[in-house]
Amino acid sequence: MGVFISTNQALSANPTGQNRVNSALLNGKIRVIRDQCFWSGTDVGPGSTMLMCTLPRGAVPLLTIIQPIASNGVPTPTTNAVTGTVGLMAGATESAAPAILGTFTSLAAANAPAQLLSPAPDGTVYNGITPLREPRQVFITQTSGNGVAGQGVSLTIIYGMPD
Repeated sequence: MGVFISTNQALSANPTGQNRVNSALLNGKIRVIRDQCFWSGTDVGPGSTMLMCTLPRGAVPLLTIIQPIASNGVPTPTTNAVTGTVGLMAGATESAAPAILGTFTSLAAANAPAQLLSPAPDGTVYNGITPLREPRQVFITQTSGNGVAGQGVSLTIIYGMPD
């Protein structure tokens, strides 16, 4: 049986000027941001993009929740099996990361269940611990299925924020 040390514990045990744990992150706050977006018009197929909320500089994304909704905000399955990814737009100094906040399956499931998406650290833009270095707009890209005008998604992002 082994003992394994977490990243933050290892850094705290041997701090240097290069690897000190940001103490603000150890005592930070959990924040939530919500947004909604609806399809309109006829260009609603795969490759379509929904521009969503913006995460602030310093945010550490922890969990993304996506749920299909009707125009009145009530959870409602989409007519078609829309799938896609949730990512971050390019910033002033960082490239786009189109699926970094998660990939969702069909939004047409009965009872319109919310899907919990875990961030997928890529080691460059976001590694799961280091805060975002600049504000980043969140976006959804459809990979399959056609959206229907009047239907949409509710997106909730739970993130950590230093004090």
